[in-house]
Amino acid sequence: MGAHLLINDKDVCHTDKNNAICKERKEGNQFNFTLKITAEYTRLVYQCEVYRIQPIPILMRRGEKAEMLTGCSVPRLIPVSPPTTTENCTEDVPECHQPDLFNLLTLALLGIVFLLCLYSLIATVAYIRLRIKISDELTITYVPMQQNGIRPK
Repeated sequence: MGAHLLINDKDVCHTDKNNAICKERKEGNQFNFTLKITAEYTRLVYQCEVYRIQPIPILMRRGEKAEMLTGCSVPRLIPVSPPTTTENCTEDVPECHQPDLFNLLTLALLGIVFLLCLYSLIATVAYIRLRIKISDELTITYVPMQQNGIRPK
């Protein structure tokens, strides 16, 4: 079992050998291509081709074509049929602006930690005050009163 990475329908990366553009890793029956691309490789069409040599018959499958966008984690799928009007050909693809989820989660986590620290401080202060109050009540000692005129013999 093996795989190829095609860029603009040219075989660029193989599972058999690593090169300067990509590094391949096989995990079970999945292939992971790590691309080391520069700005000249953006806006190109990428496609993965997976093949099985043994057992016979040889099977080969190609994935869907995708265009990698810089700064965006989701590739845009290339339409199978060409656009019908010339307006679509000249239309620019808007940049992918996604909210920074990592910063939002970090801020939420910090808020939760701050609230837990505040609640812990309040509980600790209440516990210490209660312990002081209870210890004050327990330190009161009873001294029996004796009458002045009667002395034991």
